[in-house]
Amino acid sequence: MNIPSLERLRCDLGRIWRISGPWAEELQAELVDASEGVAMDKRHHCYHAEVALPAGVRLGQVSCTVRSGDDEWPLLLLTPGAPVAGDARQHMHIVFHVARSQASAAAANEA
Repeated sequence: MNIPSLERLRCDLGRIWRISGPWAEELQAELVDASEGVAMDKRHHCYHAEVALPAGVRLGQVSCTVRSGDDEWPLLLLTPGAPVAGDARQHMHIVFHVARSQASAAAANEA
């Protein structure tokens, strides 16, 4: 499955992502954060993205297709986050757990 890397996410900060789900129209959401997470074990890498939905739009946890430029990532799970002070928009989180390369996994096991 094609998923964005943390580096790709960081390049997209401040850009508008198009989100499609079980509603009628595509939503435009701003990518506001991309950061490291806590991996489930040494063989995986964890990072997350945070998007701000348009003002007045509220969603529960939902699987969506996300598009940025010509890239498309289907079936990403978006989860509501805590309110952000000074921002009336709802923020949604996407967490990625990906296998590290064998070389990276070996180095992590030695640490």
